[in-house]
Amino acid sequence: MYLNNEIKNNIFTALCVLFGLVGVGFLLIIICSLIYKGILGLSPAIFTLPTAFGGLANAILGQIILVFMASVFGLFIGSFAGIYISEYSKNKAVKNGLICVIEILLSTPSIIVGVFIYAIFVSTFGSYSGIAGSLALGFIMLCVVAKTFFEALGSVDPKLKEASYALGASKRQVIMSVMMANAKPALITGVILGVARIAGESAPLLFTNANNDFFSFDIFSSLPSLSVSIYEFSLSSDEALRNAAWSGALLLLIMVLGANIISKLAFLKERK
Repeated sequence: MYLNNEIKNNIFTALCVLFGLVGVGFLLIIICSLIYKGILGLSPAIFTLPTAFGGLANAILGQIILVFMASVFGLFIGSFAGIYISEYSKNKAVKNGLICVIEILLSTPSIIVGVFIYAIFVSTFGSYSGIAGSLALGFIMLCVVAKTFFEALGSVDPKLKEASYALGASKRQVIMSVMMANAKPALITGVILGVARIAGESAPLLFTNANNDFFSFDIFSSLPSLSVSIYEFSLSSDEALRNAAWSGALLLLIMVLGANIISKLAFLKERK
């Protein structure tokens, strides 16, 4: 019997390793393809010309603006939502219901979020805008941040809370000075991963922000977007634009992987 269990464990371990290597292999193929084709398409025009002339300078700047506005919205609302679920929601049924809603929203395709914002915002005001685009991205990040906060705060040792209350600290002081301080590595990691999650989204922006082929800082009209520009360039019959799309995808890859690496380093540094 022991031998049979050992054989089963070895088979299961071998299957896990095999499929893990297959997954990593596909990931490496994608990354290497992006790096190879992205580097070939890099040129000074990518960083100096707007998309109307085959560059991505305005799209990069517009993407930064959209992600920044979305991050402010998502972090502000998401952090308070996570704190409320973790510390202020006393009814267990309500708390579990809110957690369930967040889990469902996290698994919802991002294009559904874009359609939702289009229905309640774009159709109401009659035009695409950077605000609508940032709301769609911010809604996605909101769910990531909320889940991160209530899970991180829930993992703090209850004895720390009890000791703080025994010393006369208020609930706000306990949350801000004790719980969030102890959960800071996980909170920082969650926020950075939330930013990385929305940085490469294009589907929500197609319905809310659309795109702008020129430099623009007017958030009440369409802003240029790197992710949408990549999508549009990839459909072009012009080889130069398709090469620019590969370069734009490489830039997004660097942004997303960079954010993930920074979050991991921050987490490891705090744990030390």
